[in-house]
Amino acid sequence: MRYICFDTESAYYRDKRDGFATLAEQREFIAKNKFRFDCAVAYDSASGKYHSFKTAERLVNRLLLADQLVSHSGKLVDLLILEQVCDGAGVQALLQKRHTDLFELGGSQSLDTLAQRLIPSTKSREELRYEAHCAAINRMLPDKNGWQPDGKRYALKLAKARRDVALTRGVFLAFAATGGGGGARALINRRVA
Repeated sequence: MRYICFDTESAYYRDKRDGFATLAEQREFIAKNKFRFDCAVAYDSASGKYHSFKTAERLVNRLLLADQLVSHSGKLVDLLILEQVCDGAGVQALLQKRHTDLFELGGSQSLDTLAQRLIPSTKSREELRYEAHCAAINRMLPDKNGWQPDGKRYALKLAKARRDVALTRGVFLAFAATGGGGGARALINRRVA
């Protein structure tokens, strides 16, 4: 079965104090605020590679190839952002695909919390990779007079999306390795001392 783990970077922001919205409320919130799509990263199990996307349309085309989508909060954020910025039936087809959403599965826990609980060594390794990538971007594209040079914001967002997709993939594989049943849910939901 071909799965694709993905994450988008956008201008999306919603204060956590607002609580969690239903799908309809979230769709309305995103449509009202017209959040822009910045970039995305996807890991495709068929190629075993990470792919970067500058446009939402190219990401949708890649995601349509999947038998299963894997994300963290993709159902309540990423797919709704894509729905807002893309025209056509492609996004509607994505909404009908089998989709493992780690936010939903993990009882609304953050990706960082899930990764720390299930894949702590992978999380540490990905954090180091992300920090090194950001440091390299900052060296190559230093700010001048308080302004970011062209492309720096995009490069930093792409690095963040790559980190998040690696963690999403790791948590998904850890969950799948347990058979995805009650044992995995207990592990995900246990309290860390």
